[in-house]
Amino acid sequence: MTKTLKQFDAEFSKLIASREYSDEDVFNIGVQIGKLMQATGTTDFRPSVFIEQEEQIRQDEAEKLHRIPYTDYVDKISIFLDSLVHKAATEQLKIKSVWQPNLVAINNGKFDESIAEKFCLQFVGSNYNSFNDYYTLQFEFVGKLCDFLKSKSLPINFTVHYSNYHTDRKDDKIKYESSIEDLSVDHIDFVDSLYDLELAEVEKFWVDLHKPFLFMMIKNT
Repeated sequence: MTKTLKQFDAEFSKLIASREYSDEDVFNIGVQIGKLMQATGTTDFRPSVFIEQEEQIRQDEAEKLHRIPYTDYVDKISIFLDSLVHKAATEQLKIKSVWQPNLVAINNGKFDESIAEKFCLQFVGSNYNSFNDYYTLQFEFVGKLCDFLKSKSLPINFTVHYSNYHTDRKDDKIKYESSIEDLSVDHIDFVDSLYDLELAEVEKFWVDLHKPFLFMMIKNT
């Protein structure tokens, strides 16, 4: 029984979706589709998999364009959180002379309560990547920042990337202020949710997020 274009289309889509095909497989189905189009006088047939791919590309491009105006605020939030982490870690060093962000450390590596309260963040855990030789540190917001994010139904966690270039890389003890510069925000859980908001809402969110710390930031600049 001769296959229809619809059947060839379904067969071609299944082949592409399997990701287990050769150039010859694609060529052979293409030849069969071409012969059938010629025999039936069809001139406007296009495999649905190509149409779907083009639509996905169009959607991806539209999403990129949508995100461009938001990038500035995302960057500002990352820089702001970098600054909070750096200042909190610096104060921890002044109090304890060492900060060990590790769950097996004394007090599980947590910041002193006074520091957590001042900067509205607390260390909650870490993972060591032995292959790339770096730590991923987990933080969560506490106090007024936690309350603020929860009022927006947003997650209160973020992660920080840490490679201890200034001392022994296998040592997770942070003893020097120079090492604090190696702490950088890696992922902020609530950021993806911001792209679903209107840009004006994101601008207000940014102002409300960092405004309580403006005086502190200016004072310590």
